[in-house]
Amino acid sequence: MEVELRQFASAAEMTLRQKAELDNVLLKYHDVFEGFEIAGDELEKAWDTYQGRQWRGNAIGDLLNAVTRFIHSWLSAKKAKRELEGNNESA
Repeated sequence: MEVELRQFASAAEMTLRQKAELDNVLLKYHDVFEGFEIAGDELEKAWDTYQGRQWRGNAIGDLLNAVTRFIHSWLSAKKAKRELEGNNESA
């Protein structure tokens, strides 16, 4: 019985560790996708303004800023992917 309890405790510890790792992965993906959503919305708005020639302020500047933010979100996603792949290799 003692051996079975030790095995169960060991399995439960592994399960909790795996859950914590999964939570960490999901949190990273949430942050990345949230950044994409915000950057994509800004890009769409800036593109519509530029295409519609609604020249309120500097439409091309707003568009370029939105493209830059989107690229930064893309690079963040790639970095998170590399980090996750690195964590999976060491596990």
